[in-house]
Amino acid sequence: MTLDRWAWFSLFWLALGLVAVLTMAEILGRAKSSPSAGKKHAHRVVGYGFTGLYLVFLAGMFGRMNRFGPPQGLWIGLHAYLGVVVCALLLVKILIARRYRKYMSALPSIGVFLFVLTFAIVAMSGVWRLGARATSATISATYRGRSSQGSIALGRKVVYLKCSRCHDLRPVLLFARDAQDWQRYLRRMQDKDPYLLTDEDCMNAIAYLSQGLSP
Repeated sequence: MTLDRWAWFSLFWLALGLVAVLTMAEILGRAKSSPSAGKKHAHRVVGYGFTGLYLVFLAGMFGRMNRFGPPQGLWIGLHAYLGVVVCALLLVKILIARRYRKYMSALPSIGVFLFVLTFAIVAMSGVWRLGARATSATISATYRGRSSQGSIALGRKVVYLKCSRCHDLRPVLLFARDAQDWQRYLRRMQDKDPYLLTDEDCMNAIAYLSQGLSP
C-alpha cells in the first residue's frame, strides 16, 4: 500500500511529537544532574517543527472547509474537532513558556496530552484512508443508456477536482439522491460543459455519489 504526501507528513508529525515527549522526559527525568543545553535546544527545535507542520495541516483543513463546506459525518467532524483542540493547547503551551512562567509545571502534562491527541488524529486518518481504499472497488452504473463498471475512487476525484471548478460542493454532498437522480443531474452538468466531463467521468461520479460517501 503506497502512502501519499499527506500521509507521510502525518507520520513525520507524529514522529516529531514522540521525539518532543522523549526529549522532555530526558530533560525532566535527570534529577541528579542538570540537562545539557543541547537537549534543551533539541526539544525546542522539535517543538518548532511540530508546530510549523501543524500549521500546514490547519491551513489545509480550513482551505478544504472554505472550498467544500464544513466537515460532514461524525468521523470527519471529530477529526476536525481534535485538530482545533491541538491548536488551543499549543497556544496555551506557548503562552506559558513565553509569558506565564509560573505555570511551567503544567507544560509536561500539556506536552503528553498533545502527543496523545496527535496519535489519535493520525490513527483516525489512517483508519479513514483504509476505509477509502476499501471503497475503491467498481460497481455497476448506468449513464445515458449505457451500463458499465464505475470506479468509486475515480468518481470521488471527478467530484472534487472537476465538479468543484464550477460550483460549491455543499449542495452535492448534503443532499442524498439515488442513482437515477444523479444521472439526470450529471447530464445537465455535462451538457453545460461537455469538454470538462466525459461520459466515463459521469459514470464514475455516479458510482461514487450513489454510495452516499462522506467527503
